[in-house]
Amino acid sequence: MEHLLLLVLRGLWLLIVAAIEACGRFWKWIVAPPLTHSKRTVGEAWRHALVASWPRTDGAVEHINVEECFTEWRFEVAYSYEVDGAIYSGYLVLPFARQSDTERLGSLLYPGAPLIVRYDYQHRDRPALLLSDQDCLRCLAGQFVD
Repeated sequence: MEHLLLLVLRGLWLLIVAAIEACGRFWKWIVAPPLTHSKRTVGEAWRHALVASWPRTDGAVEHINVEECFTEWRFEVAYSYEVDGAIYSGYLVLPFARQSDTERLGSLLYPGAPLIVRYDYQHRDRPALLLSDQDCLRCLAGQFVD
C-alpha cells in the first residue's frame, strides 16, 4: 500500500513539475526576458541537476550560425562528441537581445573549439551542454544561465 501511495505521489509531482515548466516556457515566449535573468523554473532546476549528474566527454564545435529572427539574434551551435568509439552530434540555439552578444560569444566558440559535453548514459545520443563545464566560457559566466 505504501509503495502504491509513493508511486501516486511521484506521478503527481511529475505532473506539477511539467505544468510549471510548460507555463514557464509559455511566459518566456511571450515576455522574452533578458539573458542575464538568473531565476530558474522548478523544471529547469530539476533538469539542470539531472544533467549535472550525467557523464562528461570531450566534444568540439562543428558549425556556428548567427541569424536575426524578428526581435532577437539566434546563435546556433552544432557540435560533435565521442562515446566508446561512436561519434554523436548535438545542436544548441541560444537567443540574444543584441548582435554584439552573439559576436562576443562567436569569438569564444568557433569551429574546432573544444567543449565538454554531458550525455545520458542510457541514451548516448542525448547530449547537453552546461555553461559551468566550459572553460572557454568562464569569463561570461555572470552573463548567461546554464
